[in-house]
Amino acid sequence: MRAATLTLAGLLAISAALPAMARPVWTSGTFVYADLCTDQNAGRLEGRRVTVRRSPNGDGVLYEAAAGAAVTPVPAEVLSIDDGTRQIAFTVESEAGPMHFQGVAGADVLAGTLSDGSGDRPLRLRRVLRSHEREACQAMQQDPDTTASTN
Repeated sequence: MRAATLTLAGLLAISAALPAMARPVWTSGTFVYADLCTDQNAGRLEGRRVTVRRSPNGDGVLYEAAAGAAVTPVPAEVLSIDDGTRQIAFTVESEAGPMHFQGVAGADVLAGTLSDGSGDRPLRLRRVLRSHEREACQAMQQDPDTTASTN
C-alpha cells in the first residue's frame, strides 16, 4: 500500500510540474510580413518585406527594402527568436550600413523598432499571404492600426 501511495504521489508531482516545464512552440513554416507596392506615378517599388522561416533545422530571416524596380533580399546575420513571447531581433548588413530590428512577430503583424545610422523608427508590417508588390500603393487599403514604413 505504501508503494502505491508513493507511486501516486510521484505521478501527481510529475503531472503538476509538466505545465511549468512546457513551453509554447512557434510553429514551423514561413511567415511573410510586408507593405510592398508599386508607386504608379514614379513606376517604382516602395516598402519593405520581412520573411521569417522557422524550421527544426534552424531559423532564418530575409529583409528586403524596395530600391526602384528591384527588391534585394538580405539574410539576417544575427537572429534571436523567443518562442514563448514571439520576440524577434535581427541584424542585417545593408548598403547603407547595419540595420537592427527588435519587436514582436504576431499572427497578423510584425511590429517593433528599426534602427540604422539615421536613428530609430517604428516599423509595422502586416502579415501577407500573397505578394502585393505589383499593386498600386494607393489601391492598397491601409489598416488604421498600422503604420507603413517610409523610404
